[in-house]
Amino acid sequence: MKASLPALTFWLISGLTAAPAIGSPVLTHLAAESDGDAYKASCRLEGGLTPDVEEEIAAGLATTIEYRLHLYRRRPAFFDQLIVKRRVLCTVRYDTLTQQYTLTRRIDDDLQETKVTDDPAALSTLWRQKQLEYTWLRALMGRYEDFWTITEAALRFAVRRLGLTAGEADIARLMQAYLSLACFPEVIRALGRLQGRPRAILSNGSPRMLAAGVSASGLGGFLDHVLSVDAVKTYKPAPAVYALGPRALGVPAAELLFVSSNAWDVAGAKAFGYRVAWCNRLGAPAEELGPTPDWVVTGLDELPV
Repeated sequence: MKASLPALTFWLISGLTAAPAIGSPVLTHLAAESDGDAYKASCRLEGGLTPDVEEEIAAGLATTIEYRLHLYRRRPAFFDQLIVKRRVLCTVRYDTLTQQYTLTRRIDDDLQETKVTDDPAALSTLWRQKQLEYTWLRALMGRYEDFWTITEAALRFAVRRLGLTAGEADIARLMQAYLSLACFPEVIRALGRLQGRPRAILSNGSPRMLAAGVSASGLGGFLDHVLSVDAVKTYKPAPAVYALGPRALGVPAAELLFVSSNAWDVAGAKAFGYRVAWCNRLGAPAEELGPTPDWVVTGLDELPV
């Protein structure tokens, strides 16, 4: 028995602002699956938090994103059968006095979850910071653990450091998000332009994380190799990691273009001998590490062909 998700509609209500004011949000990565009598549907909202909406949140206006889900079972000889309808409300309210955000989620008007945090971005920022620190420290200590293990350890530290309340279910939910990361819109087009040349990912990610990420983003048909540091049991910017590229592709590093959005990764690859492009989407300053990129772009569609 297979479930499909042919339609998922939503409305966004921002304080007292009419819905057309929010711009052009879209739902991506729609998916549905069944497990016996249980059904799971997922999607991602992109473009919903425009500057206007963020200003209203900062002013203390409650902002609610409303998802309306209709899940059908396909029946070739009949009309599709409606299995379930759900209305999900996700609300954020900023208290300008306490400077705290209250996040709530309701399903069909039943309260499912309420969380209070000083800064919803603080967790992701500290999580990423500790994740990288742990890769560098473990590489220096010679005590390798795969990236999944390191990512969970970094998350647990960040939760504890910020004084947040998070149960095992919360930890598991956040970790699962790493298995469905989306790529930027121009990535597939850019890889398509490079067809006929060897294309590969060289990542700190564990094999499991990379397989899930490639599948979720639809990149599988555009890549010839997916290379993980797990093969050499250390992390970037160790030279042994960068050596995986020329070894797998059979091309000298000086003839390969290495692309990264991390300035420290750019420096490491350049020091190893690659030609390097830095995808600097946010206009970040360069690291003071010596090696500099051959190209600086703001998106992969700007790469030299």
